[in-house]
Amino acid sequence: MRRIWAAMAAVMIGLALGSARAGWFTDERPPLDAKKLSEVIQAVEARGLGAITEIEFDDGVWKIELHGADGTEINLKVDPMSGEIRSGLPAGAAR
Repeated sequence: MRRIWAAMAAVMIGLALGSARAGWFTDERPPLDAKKLSEVIQAVEARGLGAITEIEFDDGVWKIELHGADGTEINLKVDPMSGEIRSGLPAGAAR
C-alpha cells in the first residue's frame, strides 16, 4: 500500500512541476498594438544593410538577421511598438 501512495505522490509532484514549466516553452507574440511586421521589414530593407535571412519575436523585440553583400552577418533588435532599431547596427550606420 505504501508503494501505491508513493507512486501516486510522485505522479502528482511530476504533474505539478510539469504544469509550472509549461509556460517556459510558449511562443512569444508582439503586443496587439505593435507596428505591423511588414512595416518593420520595409524600414529595415530601406536601410540597405543586406538581405533579411531570419526574423523571430523573442524577449520583447523583433530579432532580425541580415547578411550583407560582403557576407557579414548583422543581428538587429527592433522595438515592436516604434520600429526603432535598439541594437545591432554596424559601426558607421545612421540610427
